[in-house]
Amino acid sequence: MVERAQIVVFHTVDQVRKAQASGLIFLFLSHQWLGWSEPDPDGAHYAAMCSAIKAVAEIMSFWARHGSSNMHVLGADGSFGPLDLSDEATLVSTLGVFQGELTCCRLGHPRAQPCDKEELVLPILGLLAHMYRDHLLALRSSDGLELSKTSMAAGAFDLIAPHLDVLFPKTFEWEYTPDGTQIVETSPLFGDLVEAVKYAVEVEMAAEDDPIFQRAAPIFEPGTHARRRIHVRARYEKRRSGETDTSSPSRAHGGGHPMPRRGRPALHGMNWRSFRRDPDAQHPHGAPGEIDEP
Repeated sequence: MVERAQIVVFHTVDQVRKAQASGLIFLFLSHQWLGWSEPDPDGAHYAAMCSAIKAVAEIMSFWARHGSSNMHVLGADGSFGPLDLSDEATLVSTLGVFQGELTCCRLGHPRAQPCDKEELVLPILGLLAHMYRDHLLALRSSDGLELSKTSMAAGAFDLIAPHLDVLFPKTFEWEYTPDGTQIVETSPLFGDLVEAVKYAVEVEMAAEDDPIFQRAAPIFEPGTHARRRIHVRARYEKRRSGETDTSSPSRAHGGGHPMPRRGRPALHGMNWRSFRRDPDAQHPHGAPGEIDEP
């Protein structure tokens, strides 16, 4: 579809901004697959998306004229009440990407695949960095209050800031169900990556004489590596075949390895699948000079 120009991919925020300046309008739609092998085999989701866009347009039209004080919400359970964006339960249910069950979770992560939640960590962190950067710009502006009101990203961070631990959980329950057998492992998801991203943005925006450069860099626990959990599958296969698993137990970890020893992270190399050189560090598997980064 990309080759036929039916899908246009924007790789950076600057590209999106230029597209917006040219008159393009962006709509973000949450899409959950309705089939195992096809996203929308009967076209039901497409029809629902079209209906939702029309409804959102009507809602935005009302809000633009009258504000939100006279807006109400009808819940699926029949509940009815005023729209309250400050309500934590409403906020989490609306923005809580990582609180729901994805298709891969319902399938029991065949072949010990990583969860789609893990695949979402990196792009979500990118969005968070963008919002936090605009938030700091608003605070440092001579008219910070007005900038915070006009900058959508700055306002978005203000909205989610009290709920970061809920919206970006440090761990999650990864479930593997081979042959109907349920195996659950608590694995890192965001770890300390939210705080690491905030720190990296602060360093990036700091002046040369900023006190942040006089302090020791914080220590951050790693997040997910988004790898297949081969170790879990191997242990299950051994038990099923009657073999004894003599391997030493390891802590639950997104990449299937023991959690690395704590060390001062190099922020420029902090991502899912990176390694950094550290002459004083010891790799979890004994190779000197390398440690896993989040």
